[in-house]
Amino acid sequence: MQNIEIKARYDDLTLARNIARKLNARFVGEDHQVDTYFKTPKGRLKLRESTLCGAELIPYLRPDQAGPKKSHYAVIKIPDPTLIKGLFSELLGVEAVVEKTREIFILDNVRIHLDVVKGLGNFFEFEAVCGTSAEAATGNTGHLKDIEKVNWLLEMFQIPQSALLEGSYRELVGAKPEYDAIAGEYAKGVEDRDDRQVVFIPTAFHYLGDIKGLRVLDLACGEGFFTRLLKAGGAVEVVGVDVSSEMIELALRKTGDAKNIKYVVNDVRQLKDYGQFDVVFAGFLLHYASSVEELDQMIRNIAISLKSGGRFITFNENPDHTLHQGIQYGVETLALEPVANGSRVKLIHYSKEGRRLFEFTRYHYERKIYEEIFTKHGLRFRWENFVLAEGLSIQDKEYWSAYTKDFSITVLTARKN
Repeated sequence: MQNIEIKARYDDLTLARNIARKLNARFVGEDHQVDTYFKTPKGRLKLRESTLCGAELIPYLRPDQAGPKKSHYAVIKIPDPTLIKGLFSELLGVEAVVEKTREIFILDNVRIHLDVVKGLGNFFEFEAVCGTSAEAATGNTGHLKDIEKVNWLLEMFQIPQSALLEGSYRELVGAKPEYDAIAGEYAKGVEDRDDRQVVFIPTAFHYLGDIKGLRVLDLACGEGFFTRLLKAGGAVEVVGVDVSSEMIELALRKTGDAKNIKYVVNDVRQLKDYGQFDVVFAGFLLHYASSVEELDQMIRNIAISLKSGGRFITFNENPDHTLHQGIQYGVETLALEPVANGSRVKLIHYSKEGRRLFEFTRYHYERKIYEEIFTKHGLRFRWENFVLAEGLSIQDKEYWSAYTKDFSITVLTARKN
């Protein structure tokens, strides 16, 4: 069987219900579903336990892309889900479990799903069921009409491109990094930090240069602070990527319906193909690699994402920084074990009043490790200095001078050969 489907974040499900009724979509019912995703080398395989349909085993193949996508699937009724779940868990392993409440409407051949997914929020899904297998064999499936219908429904339900998802709920549930737990506190804690205006913004745009008309990839984009600045700075398109679904949720809320900004949940170590970019920017990324192998994967994917001559700019752990110096600019860095390549360093963030806000772990690597990996992947690499904002008083320049001397963060730039 085949269908054309699309999935998007959608906060206001009341609005969606009202639009569905205005379109005369037929309400089928509310379903509670638990989907157990098993590990597979290709495609996806899930066992669905449903209050409306019972238990079904569903293998399917579908590309990961934000727009309408064709899915090839089968639905196999399972009389004993406990037995099948136990066997497949032993044979393949469980990758993720997704629990949701789904309201189902039908409009012609399109199933409209309003989903409340546990731990993730509210979502919207269309599934345009294609023709029979016999019709597919002769090419008379009407796929173009189905895609047109799905695009029309996107317009009717007022879904912006920035809300579209590439993958399934499996990927969103599977991505639960440290930042998921601290997303709200992090956004509040960094919102009024002076170093954003005094250090990070002037440094970023000093090394970015003129980005007017360029395509930019913002890795580890967090709540989209730099993603929005990059677009405002003249980029023709900015794609923001973060492993944390909570951070992407914040980014979507703060960005609204801004055109040519797209956010996706993805791990840079397994970065999907979003095309090639003129510039790749990463606020803080590489020092979250927990091994040299992971660091290599990240830098390799950055190189693949860059056009020839494209530039990479990031803020990163300073390998030469002396740890345990106390609190500097609201940040304390503590080695959790003897300093070596891959050793853990705890970062603790404090408010201006000295209140402990949140903490997370990064990893230490010597300069030569970075230099060797960048060179290996065809990137000409440089360590750079921070640039302070113009117009600072002598006292302010003195206060912020540690950023250019011995601070826990430094600047890396690279250019693809």
